[in-house]
Amino acid sequence: MPELEVKQKIEQIEQMYKEMMGAQTAFSALIMGIQGVGKSTFCCTGRLPILLDVFDPRGTLFIHANPELKQLYEEKKILVRPFWSEDSQNPTEYDRWYKQWQDDCKTDFLSLFGTYVIDSGTTMIEAMTNYVRKRKGRGDNLQVQDYLPLYNTVMDIVKITSSQGCDFLYTGHLLTVQDEVTGEVKAELDTYSRLRSKVPKLFSEKYVLMKKKTPSGPQHVLLTHSTGRYEASSQLASSGKIPDEVEPNLKKLLELVGLPTEDKPIEW
Repeated sequence: MPELEVKQKIEQIEQMYKEMMGAQTAFSALIMGIQGVGKSTFCCTGRLPILLDVFDPRGTLFIHANPELKQLYEEKKILVRPFWSEDSQNPTEYDRWYKQWQDDCKTDFLSLFGTYVIDSGTTMIEAMTNYVRKRKGRGDNLQVQDYLPLYNTVMDIVKITSSQGCDFLYTGHLLTVQDEVTGEVKAELDTYSRLRSKVPKLFSEKYVLMKKKTPSGPQHVLLTHSTGRYEASSQLASSGKIPDEVEPNLKKLLELVGLPTEDKPIEW
């Protein structure tokens, strides 16, 4: 093959990679944990400004209870869009969010933020289910043919959001499940069984927040490696700089592996 042709092919490969990755190396992660372990608080340790789309009912009280986060909110460095007013018999929140999200992606609005958060993916999927069920006149339950399009939409949302030029955090609630044969207790995503495997595959970083007992009392820790009960993993851990348990502070985690930690300018 002529040298010029080889050079052109290499340049095409490099250009394709740059287009897929975006102008900068954006970070995305699945943040899992049971209720009340600090998933939302952890998300607010990311690069500013931060936009939270919140589906969990009244899921922002932690901001007003924390003086530092409250100040960031008052300075418009943390912005919240609530989508928690869901009525299962007259669902509106998913459709309202989805139209807003499509416009955000079309206009590059999300790229203005250091961090974008869907909090939580669990309740977002519940709102999506209500919307599909109502729109298709399914009564109380979806039909078999409804599930695959729903799964594909969730996966498309994650993939498209991950390429918007901002760090992307997707939180998910965990359920504790006991194996009927072995008696082993494990924590799994609180969602449809097929999505329990599909959603984590879309993230290179899968972290679990938990409370750990210490002599001085309960301590919040972020797991980056599986423990048996909790399934966590990290491509960044291949750097050898991330321990299995870290302080739940995203900026400090990014700093450990040399990823961007600087805030973006506030344009409003």
